[in-house]
Parts: sequence; structure tokens; C-alpha cells
Amino acid sequence: MDLLSTGLINFHFKNYNMLIEVENLEIGDEILVGANSQMKYLKVLRKPATGKKIHWRTKQPLYKTVLCSTHKHEMSYTNTYNNHTRTWTRNEFVCKAEDHNTNIYQNLNDRVIWLIKREN
Repeated sequence: MDLLSTGLINFHFKNYNMLIEVENLEIGDEILVGANSQMKYLKVLRKPATGKKIHWRTKQPLYKTVLCSTHKHEMSYTNTYNNHTRTWTRNEFVCKAEDHNTNIYQNLNDRVIWLIKREN
């Protein structure tokens, strides 16, 4: 079963929930990308621009990293062993659409990008 026959993908840009390429992203788009074994929900803050580098095989120009906003949750851990206290923090990106609290630069070259919502 392919995605076109199920109706999940529609290639008209006014519809949502579709696969999209980096060059078609606009400011305000809400996208979903894979990040290791998790997903990142990002909102595009700056339109992607082509850089000076080119792809080694296709010789097409690569895009620069894209400024996006996302929700990052910081967790602190403390461990005490033999009167030595060690504290460390772990950043976890939460896959949710609201309460974006940090801006990150994300490389979207050769990634599967799922358009969730377009602002205009």
C-alpha cells in the first residue's frame, strides 16, 4: 500500500500533512523531522537559503541550516558518591506544537520532512 493511494499525500501546496522538500519551505511552516529514534516538531523562522557547498554526487547546491523553534526540556540529575556530588543536565526535545521555548539551527539536507501546518 503506497501513500498516494491512501490519500495521505496530496501535492497541492494549500493542503497540509504532506511530504515537502527543503526548497519549498516558507516562514511559519510547522514541520516534523526524524531525529535519531525520536521526532522533532519544528517551526521554520527563516526561509532556507542555498550555500556554497555542493552535493558530492548530484553536484546540486546544498542548503544552509534553517533557523527553527522547538520545545526543549532541560532535566538536571544529581548523584552523590563518596562525598562527591556530580550534577549534569540533559536536554530533551519534546515533540509538541505549542510552548516552543528555544531556537535551533537544523540541517534539513537529505531529510524526510513532513509538513504539518502552513501559516498562510
